[in-house]
Amino acid sequence: MHLDWLESYLSRMEKCPLCSGTDWRLLYPLGVLRVHRCKTCSMMFLNPYLSPQGMEKIFSSPELLTKVSAFFADYCGEETWITPRTRQAYEKVLDEALRHAPQRGKLMDIGCGQGAFLKVAKDQGWEPFGIEPNCSKAAELENEHGIKIFQEDFLKAVVPENEYEVVSSWDFIEHLPDPSGLVKRARAMLKQGGLFLVATPNHRSFLDWSAMLAWRLSFEKFTYALSKLYTVDHTLYFTDATLCELLRRDGFEILGKVKVNTDLSRYAMGPAFRLAAEALLGASSLLGLQNRVIVIARNS
Repeated sequence: MHLDWLESYLSRMEKCPLCSGTDWRLLYPLGVLRVHRCKTCSMMFLNPYLSPQGMEKIFSSPELLTKVSAFFADYCGEETWITPRTRQAYEKVLDEALRHAPQRGKLMDIGCGQGAFLKVAKDQGWEPFGIEPNCSKAAELENEHGIKIFQEDFLKAVVPENEYEVVSSWDFIEHLPDPSGLVKRARAMLKQGGLFLVATPNHRSFLDWSAMLAWRLSFEKFTYALSKLYTVDHTLYFTDATLCELLRRDGFEILGKVKVNTDLSRYAMGPAFRLAAEALLGASSLLGLQNRVIVIARNS
């Protein structure tokens, strides 16, 4: 992975982003990327990590995002906006949320991307809103579906408090050096008893263990598989345990977890690699070790 062009955007982590500890060990040396694990709470993170300015730079440019990883070549394509597997995952989470919510109401999706989750939520009877600084579908979503998108940076925006029945965050928290800041802002937006839905890659998965085993059996020479799981655009690497611990620390009650696998149809890859990845994900489903987790938590 050639990332020399991003080195000027790298920053140092001075403390663990979960427990604020300063005692950690190097887990995976992947060139300029170095994955560490906190010895106190087991949180995994990059150090150095890509600064917010660097994140903004790559996510505002499909070309730069593809340069970070060729997997992203089709990620924002029109034809892959809502795939059947992605819709199924969204519906599963919304059904689970409805078990704990008194009624459907206002739902805010933080870092909503191009609004895929919001469209599914609208179809299911929720009143959805989104916040995303680079949403190219904002006008379409509002004009055709009645979904309002606030084109702002969530961490800098003035947001209403005690307003929403549900706040969701799909694939956003792992990009942040301070995840607690996101969690606290989300909690402030929720009504008492409101739900926070947080989705992120799960690094206690069969896919991760397979990549780690291949690396160890090669005497730490084979890093290809690990380099696809630990990338510069992700600062934090959660397991379901560390994500739940973060939410508890900031005042949430954990109600449940939904585990799913990555929808590979959203990513560009060769047929042989896709076949191998699908086989590993199939095994992970059988073992209950899927590579994505969505935690459902209540503002208590």
